Amino acid sequence: MVALLSAFVFQEKTEVEPVFTTRLEDGRDALVAIMERVSCVQDRHGVAADEHRWKLNVGLMEAVHEWAKGMVRICLCQRIESIMR
Repeated sequence: MVALLSAFVFQEKTEVEPVFTTRLEDGRDALVAIMERVSCVQDRHGVAADEHRWKLNVGLMEAVHEWAKGMVRICLCQRIESIMR
């Protein structure tokens, strides 16, 4: 869950392609589907929405997922450092 939520708050640009488990891919796809449904409802009701507000940035999802599973701190720091380059 926390890995999926990181997609809403991570703002950095990264060249690193995250490697997702099947569950993370399914979760990401579910988030995209929910965002599309919300966007349709907003359009239907004339609610103005900021496009950037609804953009997912999945660059940190893999590292957060590993953190949540209890990855050793040094390995996690190295993974995050490579993402932030």
